[in-house]
Formats: sequence, structure tokens, C-alpha cells
Amino acid sequence: MSNLSIGIVGLPNVGKSTLFNALTNNNILAANYPFATIEPNTGIEPVPDERLKKLAEIYNSNKIIPATVTFVDIAGLVSGASKGKGLGNKFLANIRQCDAIVHIVRAFHDDNVMHVSEKINPLEDIDIINTELILADIQTIENRLIKDSRDARSQPNLKTIADYLVEILGKLKTGIPLYKISDLNNEYISDLHLLTAKPVIYVFNVDEDILINNDKQAELSKLVEPARTMLGSHAVSPSSETSSASTINFSSVDVSTGTSPSEKINFKLPTNVSTNGRTRHETSIFVCAKLEDELKELSLSDSAELIGSYGVKATGLVQFIHAAYDILDLQSYLTAGPKEVRAWTIHKGSTAPQAAGVIHTDFEKGFIAAQIIDYHDLIDVGSEIATKSAGKMRTEGRNYIMRPDDIVEFRFNVSK
Repeated sequence: MSNLSIGIVGLPNVGKSTLFNALTNNNILAANYPFATIEPNTGIEPVPDERLKKLAEIYNSNKIIPATVTFVDIAGLVSGASKGKGLGNKFLANIRQCDAIVHIVRAFHDDNVMHVSEKINPLEDIDIINTELILADIQTIENRLIKDSRDARSQPNLKTIADYLVEILGKLKTGIPLYKISDLNNEYISDLHLLTAKPVIYVFNVDEDILINNDKQAELSKLVEPARTMLGSHAVSPSSETSSASTINFSSVDVSTGTSPSEKINFKLPTNVSTNGRTRHETSIFVCAKLEDELKELSLSDSAELIGSYGVKATGLVQFIHAAYDILDLQSYLTAGPKEVRAWTIHKGSTAPQAAGVIHTDFEKGFIAAQIIDYHDLIDVGSEIATKSAGKMRTEGRNYIMRPDDIVEFRFNVSK
């Protein structure tokens, strides 16, 4: 994986564009009305990695090249987006190539920022977006089945794939997102770029006081444990693979964003949803878009001081990246020399040849060996020569599983 890409979705006026601006240091329009964003906005940000600067000092490198993440912000979705309402299908097409989806959920109170439903209800908002993604996938699969039925006579192998698509179509129609299917056959669906097959990071855009309120955060997290959706007017629980519940019962949980009664938001919380564990295909984080927007105008030291005053340890960008790496099972390895130091993104469990292939396919095809130094060993002794003298440099073969702090020099033969 050479570049991590994340698609940002949510209803209008939930803070998507404000967060996009903060994450990418951009200045796109963030207006108080629906569909202020029409065309997708794309921003490429370096993945913060303090190791690179230290390596550049040791190797006296000319250039530092961090790993990157691409954020794609599309216009706010509304109920009916999958059928084209609000240009929904056009918007959704722009994130089909992304590796993961970030779902921005409004959990802040501001009378000056309108809500498309004229009320703040995170659960309802989550259901709308999840439903539209599912309906979009249903439409994609049904269109493919029509095409495959025409082509099946000349391509008999299509019947196996078509039968599988019919199977997962049935699950989608009961409200189950594809990432909930434990044995999902990605080989059969990879070219469809189905939205609900992608891991989801729920980002609750909260008021500043909720950033340090663990109880309120726990209440919000439960809204997506496990993920649910609404098809029509009926709440649908996940399959027995993830939940034994067949219905969703609700109780009102009052989450106050202030001391005044007018500043209280009523969140609807499922009472029968287990809070024990979350699949690796969904996770949630908490940011305050208003605060993140302030941070982008500050120096690194002032930014750290400001977020520290709220008891927050990392900026939204760092939280996004950590969540994405975790949910996608990613890690990075390093290359270093006088020309450049660089971080490369790979999947956890990648072998040395697979990691080499991220640099160039010839490296993987002609792989001979990998010369590896652990980053911490190098920092401890101060130079590559000293590391080798201390016996800390090693040579690994084709079956070596890469580790996050590996500094690597690949040996390969392009004629192989």
C-alpha cells in the first residue's frame, strides 16, 4: 500500500468541511447550509513520524519523505442519497476507491448551525448514512447481476460469482453491512468497490467539554457497538454473527453540553447492545472541529499546549491516522541513507518481499534478502557502523515477517 486513502462522509452541517480544513490545512468553504461542498475536496497529509527526523540527522539525509494519507471530503449525504437525492450517487462514487470511511457524526450543540433534521440526534444520523451506504451497495450489486446474467453464457465462471453476489445481497437487504460478514470473499467483490465492505471510523464531532468527559464518550460509543442501520422505518440489528438481539429498544440518555437546559441534547441509546468489544472493522474517536480549526493556525508548541489544556493527547489528524492504521491492520517500515529517509506503509504480517514490492514490483520479483536494523538499536548506538559492530544488523530471507521499527535495505536481482 503506497498511499492510505480515507473517504469522509456525514450529513450536511456536521462539521465535515471544517474538519477537512483542519486535517489538511486547507480553506475550503465550510458554510451553514446543505451542499456547500459540491465537488469532492482532496487533501494529502504526511503521517506524523518523529523517527524520520532522527534518522535524517544520523544519515545526514538530503530529504525526508513521510508516509501519506489522502482525505477525500464529499458533500453531505441526505436520506435518499443512494437514489440520487442531493446528488448522492455522484458524491458516493468519489469515495469508492478509498481504503476506509470516516463517518462524521454531529454531537455538538450550536443554535447558529442548522441541522437538516432540525434536531440533534446522533443515532438517527448514523442510521441515515449507514442505510444510504447499504442501499448504494444493493444498487451496485443488482446492476452487476443484470450484466452477469447477460455474460454468463460465454463466461460460465460468472455463475459462481453471481450466486455469491445474490447471497450477500440478501444480507444487505436485511441491513447488514458487508464488513460484518466474517468470511466475506473479497476476491469476488473487489472490482465493485462496495462501500459497506470498507472499515468505518466513527468520528463524533463534540463540544469541548465532552473531550474530557469519559462517561459521555462511552454513551456515544455505544451508539455504534455494534453497527446498526435503518431500512425503511424499521430498525435492523446485525446478524447473529455479531449480536443476538432481534429488536432495538431505546431509552433516552441526556447528554448535556452545558448547564443551561437549552444546551441539552437528547441522545437515543440502544439498551440491548453489548459494549463488550468492537470488531476491528469499526471504531470511534472524538474530536471538536471548532478546536481543531483553531489548532491549524498555531505553532506545534502552542497547538500541543492548547489541546493539552483540554486533557487531549493528540490532534484530530493523529487520532484519524492511528485509528485508520489500526482498523486496516497497517504498519510502516523505514529506509534510510544519505539521499533520503522514508516511511513505507504496509499491511501487518507482510513478508520482506511483499514490503519490497511497495517500493517497486521488481524488488519483490527479484528479492534476495533484507538487511535490517531495529530503529531503537540504531538510536542507542548512534550510527549504522556501530550497529553492525555491535552485532545488531541482521540479514533476513523471504519468509521474514516485517516489524514496525525495521530499517531496511533490500537486496534484489532484477534479472531473476
